[in-house]
Amino acid sequence: MKEHKTSYPITVEVFEGEILFGVNGQTNTLTRGDIVSLEANVPHNLKANKNSIVRLSLSKKDSINRVKGVLKL
Repeated sequence: MKEHKTSYPITVEVFEGEILFGVNGQTNTLTRGDIVSLEANVPHNLKANKNSIVRLSLSKKDSINRVKGVLKL
């Protein structure tokens, strides 16, 4: 997916495979079990290196601070 952004916070979780996830000019390789969360309006891109299963969660009522709090448990 070419660079884009959303009006709401997002969370991306990799279930299978390997993806390149770019944010602010930095590209990270994400594999099974990796999770990334972004605030609204942050430009990002994604490219699958292998066949992958990825879940994108977008919530109009969610916040990045809530997601970070859950990940610390």
